[in-house]
Amino acid sequence: MSAPLALALAGLALLDSTSFGTLLIPIWLLLTPGRVRTGRIAVYLLTVAAFYFCVGVLLVVGADAAAAAVRDVLADVPAPALRSLQLAFGVFLVAWSYRLEARARAGEGEPGKLRRWREGAMAGGRPPAA
Repeated sequence: MSAPLALALAGLALLDSTSFGTLLIPIWLLLTPGRVRTGRIAVYLLTVAAFYFCVGVLLVVGADAAAAAVRDVLADVPAPALRSLQLAFGVFLVAWSYRLEARARAGEGEPGKLRRWREGAMAGGRPPAA
């Protein structure tokens, strides 16, 4: 494994460690009344670590196979044509992001389904049907 790949995986692991499942559940297990059951916490954390390790291995193997397939397909394409295609795709993505942002700002005044549901739940009433 190369150093840039290891750093990228470490960054993703750090980002994921802030999720509910890997941060708050162990704290909740520690705060339950009674004695601390380190065995249960260790089993939980080892299960999470093993799952993410397996997902990481599958992603690396899949990405390697996909990169090899793409490399084989694009081997015959001349470099200037490939760069032009990449530029066009990049311009398309930037234009699309502006369109999505304009659409989101146009609907800013009206509450979405999630906001209506949350307001209903916080008010103590029954949330509206989705």
